[in-house]
Amino acid sequence: VISFNPSSKLLPSLASQIKYGSSTQYTAKQVGGLQTAYARLGLSQDVILGVTEGTLNLATALESGLGDTATLVGSTMKSFGLDVSDTENIVNSLTRSTQKSSLDFVKLCLVVYCLVHF
Repeated sequence: VISFNPSSKLLPSLASQIKYGSSTQYTAKQVGGLQTAYARLGLSQDVILGVTEGTLNLATALESGLGDTATLVGSTMKSFGLDVSDTENIVNSLTRSTQKSSLDFVKLCLVVYCLVHF
């Protein structure tokens, strides 16, 4: 028997998955995968909920996978000490980087990696 607890901490995540699954090109399951990728990076539920929409927009703009895009955005946030309020700037900067250069998603990830580690 499966019981439903309306006070569950998972309810906000589930609600956002349904919201974005019905209003974007992504399914609720794909949005859940994106949020799981963020959770693996150690981000809190509030942060994950705050970065989900921007990440969906970036993945669409870069034509990249949601999990990979979440890893890129989350790693960028953690590496540079940024928070959820910086999401729009992160997304815009990464999008511009590919639009104004010959960078594709893989090359962009490599550039960000080099910036962080060297």
